Amino acid sequence: MPDEDSAMNTETFQALCYKCKLTRADLEDMTIGDCLDYIDSYVELMNPKKKKKNKARKAKQNDFDKF
Repeated sequence: MPDEDSAMNTETFQALCYKCKLTRADLEDMTIGDCLDYIDSYVELMNPKKKKKNKARKAKQNDFDKF
């Protein structure tokens, strides 16, 4: 069973939707997955400097030596 602190409950979901300016009409038309995708996109748009660090780069000789 997931830890209660890490699991999303109804109140947290509603608060996130409210913060991302999703209306009640939006919630009626969208699935939970659609809402979560929207929230993820909204957060990325509001925090553009916090991009994922998994960018690929060209391997160097040092990388091959470590391998």
